[in-house]
Amino acid sequence: MLGPCSVWFSRIEFCLITGLKFGAISNTDLYEDVSNGIHHRCFGGRGAVTFAELKARIQQGQSQEQFDAVKLCLMYMVNCVLIRAEERKYVPIWQLRLVDDLDTFNAFPWGSHVYKYSIFGSKT
Repeated sequence: MLGPCSVWFSRIEFCLITGLKFGAISNTDLYEDVSNGIHHRCFGGRGAVTFAELKARIQQGQSQEQFDAVKLCLMYMVNCVLIRAEERKYVPIWQLRLVDDLDTFNAFPWGSHVYKYSIFGSKT
């Protein structure tokens, strides 16, 4: 018979399992809106974009710019695979702004963000 046991699942274990980058998360309000960014090209720049709209846009398969399809798929992967948000929720505007700069998007500490969301249910 096994006695009670403790389980430890810290950032270290999360990082080892996921391979995602950890670091300080900057103020997400700092990501500026790009006048002709993906948020404007694909969603008219409006404030609320649902996951259902994001998925529909990906399924349409039409892109105005070279990397729009990649950016839309990155948004879907972050929100529906890593975070597993339900489709009734919205894509955070700061993420739509962040994905317009793929270098900054790739450098973002997604491990810290996803861990926080997974463990504490943080709304972002």
